[in-house]
Amino acid sequence: MACLNPVWPGAGGACWELWKCSPCCGDPCNFNDGLYCCFTWYCCTPCNLSKLWAHTLEQDCQFINHFIPTFLFSCIVGPIVRHNLRLKAGVGEDDAANWIGDFFCAWCCGICTVAQFMRTTSKSDWDSLNDLSEHGLRIYVEPIKMVKP
Repeated sequence: MACLNPVWPGAGGACWELWKCSPCCGDPCNFNDGLYCCFTWYCCTPCNLSKLWAHTLEQDCQFINHFIPTFLFSCIVGPIVRHNLRLKAGVGEDDAANWIGDFFCAWCCGICTVAQFMRTTSKSDWDSLNDLSEHGLRIYVEPIKMVKP
């Protein structure tokens, strides 16, 4: 069970705490921010996951670096994002057992995992629509990275 790391410190909390909607749905939680969060994640999951992945790598979201791999291989990018955010939160080690836990949580508990992502990051870290309207479509940045070194 330790390799699953379901409980993170601070706002991340336990992955199953779906009722904790702050800061994703506003701080404090409110209807308009909650609706925006649910709508964008429902309709634009690859875009938001790409933006969140870029944030975990400390890069700007790019079409080739982040969106295309997320669109084609989201089943792999989700666990990578969880791995990067987990290490950033200081939870677990960077070893094979914890990688297995990241894949298991992302694949079998996807909604809970995304909710935990949302509680550990700010809206600007995942809001691809706002990023696109402010900066336009960015194509490529070097180097292409998958995980935070």
